[in-house]
Amino acid sequence: MLHGDRVQWIFHNKVKILSVDYRGLRWNEDFIAIFKTAVEVLDAVEETRTLVDVSGSYISSNVMQHAAKTFKPVGHKIVRRAIIGGSIFQHKHEVCERAT
Repeated sequence: MLHGDRVQWIFHNKVKILSVDYRGLRWNEDFIAIFKTAVEVLDAVEETRTLVDVSGSYISSNVMQHAAKTFKPVGHKIVRRAIIGGSIFQHKHEVCERAT
């Protein structure tokens, strides 16, 4: 799928929404290419709403940091946002103590 196909305008109840589709992605380069496309689109508008789909994707902490830096100059243009398909896995190391 082309990166341009993953960033597109959709309409819901006559409201224009920027849809950014990260579904199924695993590679940092794919995320970064889509970030660039989305930022180009956001740079050309005054304000918008966004719908981001991350279903089935793996996003590394490096990619998250890159996203924060990439979107910072245009983040104020996003007036409403929705993210679907995301879940947070946090590994916790539990210490079990035996009663003696």
